[in-house]
Amino acid sequence: MRIAIWLSVLVFAVLTTTSQAGEEKEKKISVSDCPKAVQKTLKREVGKGKIVDVDVKKVDGVTIYESEVWYGDLEYDIVIREDGTLLSKVLESEKGDAKDEDKDEVD
Repeated sequence: MRIAIWLSVLVFAVLTTTSQAGEEKEKKISVSDCPKAVQKTLKREVGKGKIVDVDVKKVDGVTIYESEVWYGDLEYDIVIREDGTLLSKVLESEKGDAKDEDKDEVD
């Protein structure tokens, strides 16, 4: 019985560590702390919207910047690579429904 308990604990610890190996914790930063290329892309994509926050983290060794932006009642999540490449722009409705948006469709 003791072996089964220890084996369960060990498996849980390995699975938890493995699932987090590719990502680091997010860190909140200001827009001015972002690289110039990220700032340029963010300003282009945000337009008349309001930037709520910016998080920076590493995923598989790549630094990415995630921003929450509001356009009236609509929330967009924008993800940009450190070199300014737009990785994704997702529209989050008030009800939490999400759909992929073409990056050129937002005013």
